[in-house]
Amino acid sequence: MTSSSSSKSTSTTTNALEYIRAKYGRSTFGEILESLRICDEISQADLARKLGVSRQDLNNIEKGRTKVSIERAMKLGKIMGYGEESFARYVVQDMLYEAGLEVEVSFNKMTG
Repeated sequence: MTSSSSSKSTSTTTNALEYIRAKYGRSTFGEILESLRICDEISQADLARKLGVSRQDLNNIEKGRTKVSIERAMKLGKIMGYGEESFARYVVQDMLYEAGLEVEVSFNKMTG
């Protein structure tokens, strides 16, 4: 299980998410969240408790019945140790797919 203070490397996160996409095609944020949670051996109840939501709320997110804000996605990424940006990117990606835009989202750090 991953503690909230530990952080997975960007390359590990990218590799895990690329593997999921390669194996299963386009995945929703909820599907990615569920896959990573299971791989990290975190129960729905434990993750829900860390988030301050019910297990049913988390289940609804994983099954796509409840949409997630960018802020909540960032909190999930931080809690699970995968980074805020990667989880935010997948939520934005979901929003664009739902709007009918088949584009790939990438984030770049701003400098200056």
